[in-house]
Amino acid sequence: MNLRALFQGPILARGLAIWLGWVLWASTSAHAVQIEVKPLKLHTGVEVSALHLSGTMVEGDGDNLDAFLRQSKGFDANQTLWLTLDVDGGSVREALRMARSLRQWGFVSHVPASAKCLSACIFLYAAGLVRIPGLDDKQAIVSNIGIHRAFIAPKYLATLSLSEAEKMTQSIHQSIERSFAAFDLPMALYQLAMQTPSHAMHWLSAADIASITTYPVWFDEYILAQCEALVSMETQPHSAAYAQQKSSCAARLIQVHRQKIKAP
Repeated sequence: MNLRALFQGPILARGLAIWLGWVLWASTSAHAVQIEVKPLKLHTGVEVSALHLSGTMVEGDGDNLDAFLRQSKGFDANQTLWLTLDVDGGSVREALRMARSLRQWGFVSHVPASAKCLSACIFLYAAGLVRIPGLDDKQAIVSNIGIHRAFIAPKYLATLSLSEAEKMTQSIHQSIERSFAAFDLPMALYQLAMQTPSHAMHWLSAADIASITTYPVWFDEYILAQCEALVSMETQPHSAAYAQQKSSCAARLIQVHRQKIKAP
């Protein structure tokens, strides 16, 4: 995201440095996101290796994630396809940087039933090429994803005139709206976020979470184009066999893509 393009004129440009440090942060006392590889037990009973992110996103987390993904220790690009999240939100700027990296590598994103994904974390979940919500014991979707409007530090916003505040806030919200579209998030969810004050939290319903489809639309079409086995099963697209075949094809495509990623 080109942050400088969000501000026009000398008055708004004057506040850019402050904006970078304070706006869109959920907490100024937060610690960096913890990045680690942990075992994940799927509802099928199978245990897999997962990249696990937890904590609150702060300045530098995008670089930290990039470094972790490219190192040889702790992360096996051939084995770790799952991404699990337990993130309290934080810097939208860092969230978007992390989301772009996660999308580039290709992951199956998941918010375990016992975890949460709040505020800007929704971009990390949406970054997955396959998105799997948390499920309870009855296999129903758990409402553990929360969203709200972007937080702008009051002590900064209070220094602006009415017109300056309007322009800046509109620019920020427009940028976030574009990010919702870029990561294939329904615009209805963006509207829900805009209707929720930054100091509150709107917990997405099971239906809201389900609207973040398992596959981004473009990846869904790519799977259909790449997986010949699905063509012969197209008369039963809602069957368990079709879903299993599709997920297998998706995993294969991600692994092929991973093999082409080269470290700098």
